[in-house]
Amino acid sequence: MEKHIAGRSRIGYRTSSLFHYTSMECLKAILREGFYPNYCKEDFSIGEKDYIVGIPMVSFCDIPLTRAASFMDRYKSYAISLKKEWALEKGINPILYINNMNIISALNLYKNYENILLNKVQKFGGNEYSIPISLTNSGNIPELVDFINMGNSSSANRYLWGFSKKYWNKERDICNYEENEWRYIVPEFENVKWLWGGSEYNKWRGGKDTEKPQADVSLKQYKLQFDVSDITHLIVKKDEDVFNLIEYINVLDFIAGGNELSDSNKSILISKITTVDKIERDF
Repeated sequence: MEKHIAGRSRIGYRTSSLFHYTSMECLKAILREGFYPNYCKEDFSIGEKDYIVGIPMVSFCDIPLTRAASFMDRYKSYAISLKKEWALEKGINPILYINNMNIISALNLYKNYENILLNKVQKFGGNEYSIPISLTNSGNIPELVDFINMGNSSSANRYLWGFSKKYWNKERDICNYEENEWRYIVPEFENVKWLWGGSEYNKWRGGKDTEKPQADVSLKQYKLQFDVSDITHLIVKKDEDVFNLIEYINVLDFIAGGNELSDSNKSILISKITTVDKIERDF
């Protein structure tokens, strides 16, 4: 039986940290403000039937540094990594990779069940978040039962869809399974919508060549925060970036929009910086 120590297997194909790959400017913003969730496109299409979901989330991976360099072409050459203990406390979870299309069909079936219940609730004058109930009504209240079942179904769907991904990405011709992805997702609240369907996602996203919209105020309130002690690595592309990041850390007042950043913690943070070149040479 495989043994585990502090969340890491001895086989070594997983790390004891979670990595988030990004750009230099975004790395600085994360250190300053924390992780803001934003919509990411997930394609669950089957054959000719398109099915797109825009999921509000933050993505991580636990790809070991010995393999990381080969994956940086997919993302960016800058990263922050944090302890898995921090991730588990925040509800961040590894995702399910789906190759069997019957599983996606099952997800669609349960989503359709939620929509059927929502249509029934709307006939009673309700919506996803409330339903009018007469206090003079005696006996069973079927609309209340439908409303409760719809809420339970809606919550279950967000977690099932939010933590799932196709095994293979045909559009990019890459194996998603190799990414070892973990996610932090924001469940749907009255002020946070998921983007169900390609038209809804494309309306938010804009054109393919346009810059991705920033997270709006409703998503920013669900940001992920951390402290210096949670960080295990800060990865930059080249030596010049090291000095750039050191200068930035030295003028930073707070970490992730939370605790004040003392001089001693700034030194600790600086000690965690490494470069892609060093990783390729030494790991």
